Amino acid sequence: MNNIYNGFTFVKALSLNNPTGTSTIGKSLLENAPEEKPFLHAVVEFRTVYKTYDGSFGYDWYRKNDNGQSYGGMYKSFIESGYKDGKTNLKTDEAINRFLDMYEEISINLSSRKSQKEREEKNYQVPYLSMFSKETVEAMKLPKDFVQPQFSITLSAIVEIARNSILKFEYDTTLFDITPQILADKSADRGIHHSKTKEITIICKKDLDSNKEIKIYAYPQDRKYKRSLAGKITVLQNNEKVRKNVNFALVNIKTNIKNIPSPNANTGEIEPAEVDALRKAMYQCLILPNILEVPLLDLSDNDNFKIIKNNFGNDQYGKYIFHKTIPTVKWTDGGIFHSYAYSDCHDYVKKLYISKNQNLLKRTFYKNSKETVDEQYLIDNIFTVFAFREDSFQTYRSSYFFDNHAVEGEVKNIGENTAMLFNSLNSAKRANDTSLAHEVLHGLGIYHTHIDENPIPTSKILCTFEEKSTDNYMSYRAVDPDGTVKGGERETLWRWQWKITNKNIPEIESDPK
Repeated sequence: MNNIYNGFTFVKALSLNNPTGTSTIGKSLLENAPEEKPFLHAVVEFRTVYKTYDGSFGYDWYRKNDNGQSYGGMYKSFIESGYKDGKTNLKTDEAINRFLDMYEEISINLSSRKSQKEREEKNYQVPYLSMFSKETVEAMKLPKDFVQPQFSITLSAIVEIARNSILKFEYDTTLFDITPQILADKSADRGIHHSKTKEITIICKKDLDSNKEIKIYAYPQDRKYKRSLAGKITVLQNNEKVRKNVNFALVNIKTNIKNIPSPNANTGEIEPAEVDALRKAMYQCLILPNILEVPLLDLSDNDNFKIIKNNFGNDQYGKYIFHKTIPTVKWTDGGIFHSYAYSDCHDYVKKLYISKNQNLLKRTFYKNSKETVDEQYLIDNIFTVFAFREDSFQTYRSSYFFDNHAVEGEVKNIGENTAMLFNSLNSAKRANDTSLAHEVLHGLGIYHTHIDENPIPTSKILCTFEEKSTDNYMSYRAVDPDGTVKGGERETLWRWQWKITNKNIPEIESDPK
């Protein structure tokens, strides 16, 4: 049994049978194995795999220096403020600490870190992983062309080894499979660097009835040292008590605003890539989206969405079409219009759609429901998204490209289940495939990552970042005046955002209330 601490001969112990399935080494061996204080011999930080991570599973890791080994900027460089009391905002240092409160932190005891003064460098921030189980995904039998919930995910690692050690995973083998079980890194090496093991695969075999831990330990070659924790991941509970279903109706809208004879009407379209991005965002939150893609809601003869000639030959604008009377206003004449409160146009279109399609919606979503499913129930419980092949009135184009911008989507309000999609600057197709997911997440209760109101009005805006600085779904992406989208994809969410959209997810004490 002493081989457990004899680093390179430790592999002999790995062949022990595991009849209980509670660890990869053997339950009794690990329960009795003495430990040094954590992060004494090595540190293993787990990250998503650069350029292959696509947002199809949730992984919330704190971006920090990592000796320049991780992609993306450091959070402390972009965090600006956060909610305090609704009267004043957090200062930058306070906001950074508030954000760090979202993670379990463990002191790093490597000598190289003891001189560090910053909280994020002195401590190990335990990342959160949200994924589904193999048994659940296989039982769902989703069509193969759908983006699937992930039960097998891939991560990378960044390591710092202070003492020659074997880096070995410890986890419940009845719940997980991890490949490889031992990292290729063994020798002490100065500084933080990418692991020689390029990819680590984690498979969740069964539903998790609570949050579970995956740990990695350093077993030193020098037998005078005991094993020490080197890394950790918290995998979120994912059983039926946590999973949430949300019903979506994605509706293409036909319009003929300028009242041009057929076939000159415009019909909106939600692209397959947009639906894929929506599914991925929902999966991160352990939400299973039930999506009905509706071919058409015809508004081409609806006077509220037309510009017609009155008896005097003058243009008469429909209620929901913007009439630009002041040339300097940077809005679009003929764009889809709503009042300042957003609710009028959204409510009108949704009620019209629901009233025309009650039977279809009942058959699709509530065939076996024991509740009374009337029109109001459908309005309250189906998230509807309407796609126009028109501009939002808030879009602005100039021949000088100055201050050009396009509003590709808008939600009725934070926490409201109605949204609309519009043209991009240069085409009917939105330049950003994540606009649909972005607006839906607003509707499920999440705010922007940047500041919109000052002072910050709600604790659900945990922290604010520089605009366009993160890869979070709720960030803006940088767009050139000619409409070219720049910067990285929006494809991540933080655990506390998952919790806002899905209240079934276990909370921590520091969560926004």
